[in-house]
Amino acid sequence: MKNLIGLIVLILIGLACYFLLFNKDVIQPSTADFKDFSIEDTASIDQVFMSQANGKQILVSRRNNGVWMVNNEFPARKDAINLILKTLHDVQVKGNVAKENFDHVVKRLATGSTKVEFYSGGKKPEKTWYIGDATASRMGTYMLLDKDGKRSSKPYITHMLMERGYLSSRFFLDPVLWKDRVVMRCNPKEIKSLQISHQNDTNTSFKIEQVTIGKFTVTNLKTQESENLNASIAVPLLKEYGAIFYEYIDKKTPKEQ
Repeated sequence: MKNLIGLIVLILIGLACYFLLFNKDVIQPSTADFKDFSIEDTASIDQVFMSQANGKQILVSRRNNGVWMVNNEFPARKDAINLILKTLHDVQVKGNVAKENFDHVVKRLATGSTKVEFYSGGKKPEKTWYIGDATASRMGTYMLLDKDGKRSSKPYITHMLMERGYLSSRFFLDPVLWKDRVVMRCNPKEIKSLQISHQNDTNTSFKIEQVTIGKFTVTNLKTQESENLNASIAVPLLKEYGAIFYEYIDKKTPKEQ
């Protein structure tokens, strides 16, 4: 029994050594000290690859037509990619990691961070971030920088001026959350008619039609009575339907319900 336990311990030690020596994502000792996390020319960034140690990963890339895509499958949310690029441009170092927290922060970055690679047209990332936990105050974020194939010897606390909160929540890896929430997008001027039907109150169901440019009618769908509608009322309403978005995808409610 003792021999079996000893063998298991030996195997575990061997696996740990192999992981530390050959896993490129493990933070290795380095003499480099990088703190220039930001990239001023964010317009040159055409690909952002994010991954975690648990196997989750996502690619957000900009194709030739200028549209950001998620895993080359569907359009990405513009607000989400713009927020990441803004963070890349405005991020600053707030301070050093306290000595009493240094070892713990390094271990957490090695095992629980989100790795974010920023590409500018090349095969190698221009910069790579390792984004860790928030500080105790929730006003800073532990991060480590990798550039030119070299990893910084120490992490830093980062933040963004004039903004509150930590940065890690901006770098999420769920493809569903990255999906563009648009349901319909069109030019409001091209809408010929708009019909709104209320199931519970049919008296308020109506249809707006653009008879000619700038002239509109409204029809009560229950009585079928029509009358002219002032453009000052019709135009703002039609503009609201130029772009329709859904709030979120409901994963919790049973499909039957």
